Amino acid sequence: MKKPITCRSVFILFFMMCSLTMMPAAAQISIPQMTAYGYQLKHIYSQDFNSLPATGNWVNGSTLPGWYATPQSGTTPSTIAANNGSSREVGLYSFGSTGSADRALGGHGADGWGRYYYAARFINNSGGTIKHVRVSFAVEQWYWTKTATSPFSFSYKKGASVTDPANSADWIAVGKLGGVVETTSWNNSAKTTDGNDPAYRVLRQDLIMQVNLAPGEEIMLRWNQEDAAYESNNKSEYPSIALDDVQIEFIQNDVFYAVSKMLNHESSWTIDGTNSGRTPKNFTDIDQTFVVAAAGNYKLNQNFTISGLNSKLILGEETAIATLTIPNKYRLRALVDIANGSTLIINHATRAPAFGNLAPNSNVIYNTDSTDAPIQGNFGNLHITGSKEKVIDRPVQVRGKLRLKDTGVKVQNTTIILENGATIEHIGDAAFIKLGSQGNVKQYLQSGSTRFLPVGSERSYTPVGITLPAGKVARYVSVTIEDGIYVHYDASRKGLGEPLQGGLVNKVWMIDQEGATSPDAEVTFYWNPEDELPDFDRAMSEMAYYNGTAWESAGGVFATTAGVRAAAALPTNSVTLANARGGMYGVWQPPRNPLPVELTAFTARYKDGITTLKWTTASERASNYFSVEVSLDGKYFSEVGQVKAAGFSSVVNNYTFTHLPTTNGIVYYRLVEYAEDGEKSYSRTVSVNAKEDGPTRIVAYPNPGRGKLYLTSATITGKTDLVLRNMNGKTMLMKTIVLSPAEPVEIDLQHLPEGVYIVQLQSSAGRQTMRLVHLPN
Repeated sequence: MKKPITCRSVFILFFMMCSLTMMPAAAQISIPQMTAYGYQLKHIYSQDFNSLPATGNWVNGSTLPGWYATPQSGTTPSTIAANNGSSREVGLYSFGSTGSADRALGGHGADGWGRYYYAARFINNSGGTIKHVRVSFAVEQWYWTKTATSPFSFSYKKGASVTDPANSADWIAVGKLGGVVETTSWNNSAKTTDGNDPAYRVLRQDLIMQVNLAPGEEIMLRWNQEDAAYESNNKSEYPSIALDDVQIEFIQNDVFYAVSKMLNHESSWTIDGTNSGRTPKNFTDIDQTFVVAAAGNYKLNQNFTISGLNSKLILGEETAIATLTIPNKYRLRALVDIANGSTLIINHATRAPAFGNLAPNSNVIYNTDSTDAPIQGNFGNLHITGSKEKVIDRPVQVRGKLRLKDTGVKVQNTTIILENGATIEHIGDAAFIKLGSQGNVKQYLQSGSTRFLPVGSERSYTPVGITLPAGKVARYVSVTIEDGIYVHYDASRKGLGEPLQGGLVNKVWMIDQEGATSPDAEVTFYWNPEDELPDFDRAMSEMAYYNGTAWESAGGVFATTAGVRAAAALPTNSVTLANARGGMYGVWQPPRNPLPVELTAFTARYKDGITTLKWTTASERASNYFSVEVSLDGKYFSEVGQVKAAGFSSVVNNYTFTHLPTTNGIVYYRLVEYAEDGEKSYSRTVSVNAKEDGPTRIVAYPNPGRGKLYLTSATITGKTDLVLRNMNGKTMLMKTIVLSPAEPVEIDLQHLPEGVYIVQLQSSAGRQTMRLVHLPN
């Protein structure tokens, strides 16, 4: 059973709630995220006490948020009163001239009476460590006694929570911020003074080094109104002093300026850029910024490391352009910012420094002849020079100019992003961007702008020009180029089966337009005569677009120019496509789809003097036959046999053909796929290495055969007896031949019916048996 709520209980609860609401919560002053003052990161807090009430209540941490006035003996004050120095009762006062808005926080008393700790409580909400604290303030004298001095001192304390200025533990004194208020214009009698008069006012300031206030940590700054001498044993004759015009700078980093070109020495840096300024203790301390602010050429003469947390090197200022060279044998280990116009030259064999803020017109130069350092980051101007191709396999952004001189770059599995306004300058035949596996270039285009991208594939230079007509939405346009073109692609744009080998340009251009609302960009694709596959006729060519399932006609305006192409000169052929969509493009001779044969595999294997060719088709449409062609140089092919095709088929078909190379070394093969209407297409080229030392055996080819059988051996010569039997064991042919390594022996089998036969050969090397498939014409 519940107890009834009595009237007494209600009153107790009411007074408890009132006591909770009237009890002030001690407040901290928040130190926010730092503000940049030049290179220095700091927060400035000021308190002039002009918001003090003339007369009223005083609550620690609340009347002035974060401020405390705690007596060194006695009871904490609950009130504060206005005083121009004439009131000499012990207490806490808002000092200032009568009627003036300029106030100061102080007290009256000494010798254990009326003395206060004045303190400000802060919490570090800046998100970083606060390294130093600069403190400045004024101590004012508002009542003077003829024999008195008014001493004061300063200290601070850190911790998770610092709430009591009177707690005596762990305070750190700062001697330079203490002193006495002492007048030089007094007349041997006590008197009221004007604390704003310089004669009765002492200014103090000092930089408190290595406070190292961690994020979330508190600090309390405390001023101590110490005991003063008194005029007589009379409380009214104690001095009155007050604290005013407090300014606190919370500093997150040190800034040092180079005063010598020997950058790796601490003595070459000072806090103010003069030879007499404070130097760094080391290059390993946290939050140090080193600024090369004098124009000129600098060069490392040994390794230089700046390793402190949040520390970095700034090269140059916009009014003082500097160039720093990193030689091949010395390394710069530091986070580096570069100002507009200044230049960092990287020659170190394998390493580059880490980059911070590189201004839009800053310069970073890589010499590929002396450095293999990786390239990555967000650059202003990026210069790559030398004779060696540079591989870029990490993300790169350029806001100014990408300059390639006498060398190219290969972009592998990453992206070069050219920001708004960025351009490419390429000098020399080798200077272009080779797009390797999953490499691409992304260019930002404004409405009405044109950009030329000197890009190419692994094999050749095939650039792209892009124009975004006026009035169109600005966007990023990405370009990828791949060698080889396939009938079908998967969702990730990976080709399926075997690449096509004839009747088109051996390139696929992939264009992506971010944020495009319609196909409205004009794109020009360039290619070279050597990019064209066999049986390609430029007069019949057109642009093709892969619609996600098959290739379709995309039209375009073609242009052909004469002349021999240099590596980075403009190729001789191009097609311009207005209102280009994002997607995959190629150059073909229509119709290319559907093809008569969808070839999914084609392989060659050489063993015991014989090349075995195997291929697979996924589907065939009105296919007639395959012509097997061979070449010794990979360019000029001749037919060595034919294999009947399936005709119409939607299932997998496997084919095999054997060939005996008549030469040693590399031998190339390809298939020509003929449709019933005479249309043809080509497979990719495969190769084998025909070894010089042939087997101790006789080779018979082709197998399957079509009426002719050839016998040869690289090591067996002389008379050989041949017996050919059908599968029932009946002898169909007996013959003696003479083998010679110079010429295969031809056996006519046209008179035999179609079937499988057993061939038995008896030579000086012994007996040899093989199976022969006979398919007469």
